[in-house]
Amino acid sequence: AWLEDFGAHLLQEGWLRAEEYEGTWKLGGFYKRHLGGGLCAIILNSNSWTAHQIHEEHHRQQLEWLSEQAFADAECREFVLNAHVPLGWLEGGEGHHQWDNLAGAEVTEYSDLYREVIDRHATRIVAELYGHINKADVRLMSAKPNQTDADRRADALSRGEPTSDSARSDPVGDL
Repeated sequence: AWLEDFGAHLLQEGWLRAEEYEGTWKLGGFYKRHLGGGLCAIILNSNSWTAHQIHEEHHRQQLEWLSEQAFADAECREFVLNAHVPLGWLEGGEGHHQWDNLAGAEVTEYSDLYREVIDRHATRIVAELYGHINKADVRLMSAKPNQTDADRRADALSRGEPTSDSARSDPVGDL
């Protein structure tokens, strides 16, 4: 299968560790890596919420692992999430740019299931990193799809959390 072949290639090249490959990669192309200092990365296979690419068994196993095991590690105090296709980017995230060129790519009935799990652990997630849109963009993600950017910033500020708010629409300036 292409997924195992690709995983074996990543293992051979040193991009994937043996325990990641044997542990969860073979279940659907996802894994967790300890980065040190209590920070862990959760790498998800975005095929599980991308139209025309969903493998039902991989989707089921990844979602079950994310829900039951990924965040249940005492060594991990904070998390960075990574996937190719942004999770919930059409419905729950707003940023400096309007992305409508990929409408229809995300299967929301599946991505909503992932977003529910992620939102339960939001206080421990320091960043979600995606690459599909190939543009610099900073988004405040939320389970509240109709909430405006201003409402998100107000909610975050009321909790004492930093927010991204560039008046120049310059996401790099926020960093």
